[in-house]
Amino acid sequence: MLVTQAFRFELDPPNKVRSALASHAGAAQFAYNWGLDQMQARLDARRVLAALARRRAIDGSMKRLMMFRQRRRAMNDRRGCGAGAPGRGPGAA
Repeated sequence: MLVTQAFRFELDPPNKVRSALASHAGAAQFAYNWGLDQMQARLDARRVLAALARRRAIDGSMKRLMMFRQRRRAMNDRRGCGAGAPGRGPGAA
């Protein structure tokens, strides 16, 4: 049977060393928080750019669809089978 034993040590530094350790811990916490803010800002910027790209893609596809519809109408008008041709359109029976 394997037994795992743990040891716990406690530092008891003098006041001068204790204040230096606290200062180092504060600086480490500041650096960590700064890095966390930087990463959050970059992630937010990436989300904004992705949303903008999706919006531009949708706008581009709508423009292509409208151009296709205009070309199709023009071609149908040239062939005489557009919505304005006799016997065509919503009112035709």
